[in-house]
Amino acid sequence: MPATLRLAPASDPKRSANSDCPIRIVLADDHVAVRRSLRLVLDRVADVEVVAEATDRAAALERVRYHHPDVLVLDPQLHDGASIETIRQLRASVPDTSLVVISMEMSAVFAAGVIEAGALGFVLKERSNSDLPPALRAAVRCEEWISPSIRQAAERLRRPSVLTPTE
Repeated sequence: MPATLRLAPASDPKRSANSDCPIRIVLADDHVAVRRSLRLVLDRVADVEVVAEATDRAAALERVRYHHPDVLVLDPQLHDGASIETIRQLRASVPDTSLVVISMEMSAVFAAGVIEAGALGFVLKERSNSDLPPALRAAVRCEEWISPSIRQAAERLRRPSVLTPTE
């Protein structure tokens, strides 16, 4: 998938893939087992540091404002009614933090909606072990990243369609 560049977060505009600083993240998921599993995966990734965890969107926003992470990893279907609209609200509230969504939803329509709402990444939970680290690295470079198994379908949905008069 060709990367779509966005403006670099103001907190670290010169961040590069070769930066010596770890990617600082906040994990937000309402399931303890999922957070623990993601944390175990990310704790083994040399260039990633989990600085905080959250169970709902209010706590996620509080922790992002306190820690100023590079990336918020968010399940937008938190028990407190979070949704794609939450992504828009978070982007407006904390524009200096990139957003990577993790989800069980295997829908290309959902993935495309997440990216259109302002997230830079969409990772399927079932593929988080392999897909989350590259999605985080892409996010700090302000590039979009979607799990490969639904990437092509999501990209097709995001392309403007041009219909002929007959169509």
